[in-house]
Amino acid sequence: MKTRDLMTMAWRNLLRRKSRAFLTIFSVVIGIFSIILMLSFGYGIQISQENFLNEMVSFNSITLYPSRDSSGRQGRGKINKKVLDAINKDPRVDVVLGKIALSSRLKTNKKGVEILGGLYGVDFQALGRQGVKLDNGRPLSSLKKNAFVIDSNIRAMDISKISQRSIAGAELKDFPWERARFFIPTSMNENPLDEFTGGGTEKVTVSYGGRLDSSSKLGSSAGIPSIYVDLELAETVQKKWDKSSSSGSPLDKIAGLGGLTGGEGPSADNYSEATVIAKSMDDVESLTEDLKTRYNLTAFSMKEGLDQAQQGMLVLQVVLGAIGGVSLFVAAIGITNTMLMSIQERTKEIGVMKVIGAQVGDVRKLFLLEAALIGIIGGIVGILITLLVSRLANHLFINFAISQGANLDLDSGQFLGISYIPAWLPFLAVFFSAVVGLLAGYLPARRATNISAIEAIRSE
Repeated sequence: MKTRDLMTMAWRNLLRRKSRAFLTIFSVVIGIFSIILMLSFGYGIQISQENFLNEMVSFNSITLYPSRDSSGRQGRGKINKKVLDAINKDPRVDVVLGKIALSSRLKTNKKGVEILGGLYGVDFQALGRQGVKLDNGRPLSSLKKNAFVIDSNIRAMDISKISQRSIAGAELKDFPWERARFFIPTSMNENPLDEFTGGGTEKVTVSYGGRLDSSSKLGSSAGIPSIYVDLELAETVQKKWDKSSSSGSPLDKIAGLGGLTGGEGPSADNYSEATVIAKSMDDVESLTEDLKTRYNLTAFSMKEGLDQAQQGMLVLQVVLGAIGGVSLFVAAIGITNTMLMSIQERTKEIGVMKVIGAQVGDVRKLFLLEAALIGIIGGIVGILITLLVSRLANHLFINFAISQGANLDLDSGQFLGISYIPAWLPFLAVFFSAVVGLLAGYLPARRATNISAIEAIRSE
């Protein structure tokens, strides 16, 4: 018999027993719906996590710290200009940035506004020579000595709007960076109210110089938004801060707190940390190990964290997929049961087919096609339902996040939901459901081929 004739017969046989076929298909629908929806949640969580990390960090970056002994004192591994120059000669390295982490923070005279980000001193001239520019294309060498630049993740927050939904306050997306006045405190405030007014403390006035090109992600190697000032200004600020802290704060004397530079004084020969940007993410792992061993430094790359997160997400996807797979396994049992019952009811029909010349292979193909049709129809319907539920889940999730004060950029083009279905997954699901149908129908088809034609005709 021709395959087209067998397809027609298989379709008609399903229509003859609509209720049974519907219930069996419905079980496949539930199985496919469960497994795809569970996987979509796994993919959705993974993509949301990766998008968040991509905005916060550069996976090509490596953060370096001076080595420390067991007591916390600085060891032989130091970060200085000589070390950074040597690292910069490595063909795997794109950009090297030595940093002085300042104890102070950037402030503005605008009441109730807080600038969220760590403050670092860097060599603007060295960065300019390595091709790092501002987002408007201006070179860093054009900046004034008292200028500061920010990375792409810096935010200005209105802390007067702190609530249970947003403990950091409300983000000021239209904050006037060019017109606002900024300063860096060089001593601790005696009056807590001075924290927001700039009064009662020594300070250095600085001006806004621009925002770093987002592709550099220099300040995001550890996921911390960063603000940069020139190295000379940073040295001045930190030395004044250390002097003030060591002489004017009883708490610091008791706790033994000083500057972040280990008490040796910040300078180009004593960076508190450094960021190394590799040319390729494939080089990050080997470069990290080389920096640890060759320069006796503590090195950490966000790629290590990404790899661990991906392993965790893989386990989660396997677990979620297994949960959905249980429903599909039950559906396969249902298909097998349906086909076995169909054989018992159609024993005489099978005998007639064999008597009039149908080959054993034709009988086998007929029952396998019926089982495959159940799987394919159930797979397609299950996919359509899953797409609708996934879209609804994402819509509800986004609305809930916005109602809770989340700052979501709906025009960014990035995935913002909780359920993500890759384009290839529906096609794989249909193929998989067809295979499940074929496997479930194999035993009934084999039993049908073993039926004797004469005994089948005699049966009632």
